[in-house]
Amino acid sequence: MALRDADPFYPLSHSRANFDAFQALGGKGAFHEFAAPSGATGHQIVRYPDLWRPIVDDYLRRQRLSSP
Repeated sequence: MALRDADPFYPLSHSRANFDAFQALGGKGAFHEFAAPSGATGHQIVRYPDLWRPIVDDYLRRQRLSSP
């Protein structure tokens, strides 16, 4: 996905470094980057579920869970 680092509180590099530290200690997961819609910030990405819902739904399917 296209990336625009637009979070006023945490730059994407900070979030990525936190995830890298998590993995270094044995954590398992995937780091996803989303482009914030025009006028939005990265901190507001939760307001745009069409961007991230497919990834969450896929994760829930793989865990044999269902999305609400």
